[in-house]
Amino acid sequence: MRRNVFPLWWLFSVVLLIVMGLTSGVSFSESQHLTGLADLLSGSTIDSVGILYSLDEKDLPLALVASEILKFRALHGEIALSAKNVEDFRACVAKRLENAKTVSLKKTDACSIRVPEQTVELSGQKLIIPAHYMAQKSLIISDVEPKDEAGSLLPDIRVIFHSDQPISKCILSIDGKQLKPLMIAGETLLYRPAVNPSNVLGIGTHTAEVLLQDKTGNCASRSWAFTVGMKPVPSPSVPLNSTAVGSFSLPIGSLFPDSIITGTLMVGVFESSNGERFFEYSIFCSGQGTKAAMKTSNLFSLRKYLFKRGKGGFSGIRPK
Repeated sequence: MRRNVFPLWWLFSVVLLIVMGLTSGVSFSESQHLTGLADLLSGSTIDSVGILYSLDEKDLPLALVASEILKFRALHGEIALSAKNVEDFRACVAKRLENAKTVSLKKTDACSIRVPEQTVELSGQKLIIPAHYMAQKSLIISDVEPKDEAGSLLPDIRVIFHSDQPISKCILSIDGKQLKPLMIAGETLLYRPAVNPSNVLGIGTHTAEVLLQDKTGNCASRSWAFTVGMKPVPSPSVPLNSTAVGSFSLPIGSLFPDSIITGTLMVGVFESSNGERFFEYSIFCSGQGTKAAMKTSNLFSLRKYLFKRGKGGFSGIRPK
């Protein structure tokens, strides 16, 4: 008899959730519903209906992607949810997305602000959220940079937002350290680090957080992770017509503590006429005079050079 109760309860919940999608009458904090999705993915909860209740409209594209991972894990017995439960979960998310007022997978008159494709990590699983569109709310964060590999020791941090009102407060931090000064040009918040060794980001993974508030009190926030020197990315050579804006040196061991090469790393920073930054890294090995042993604009190539004679490939390098 108990098996006949669940489908009716599920159907009732689905109806309520569709109404929620139409009215948006309940709001939840970001940490609540993202934690719920993470718990579903890890298998630590089977309360898929409760998670559906907690979803904000802006996270429906993420939930749709998560449902595909859930389906795979359910079919392979990695989680307690059945494939049927997951399919019902996905269908309800899709229905809410279809009726949503503030988010859409396609550009509409109501949802016209494009949010680019993003990668997030939940419960150790990387999920790619497809590009989608948001309604023109008074304040939203639509994109951030860098999103994957920064490619330099002094990366620019950009936050793209949309606001109907002037921004009255902005806080940007990396690994818990608040960054200043911040510049706002149009609808872009920019942090460009001064050419100083104290601003260098260590090799590894870093977490950035931003909070924006407009003069009417509306707030928007975002947290994301990126890497420095961990992945190969295109790094153009320094243009001939660029201008040197500063340089500094660091002991190789302070940035690459496991390197078998000792000496000094010289970092040169250049800017083109349009303000784009370029970097040149030069290695001066101990006891080998004043001639650079290597010069490169690519941070990953620099790391590879320093460890090419190490045993077992690249060593684990800790972020600063």
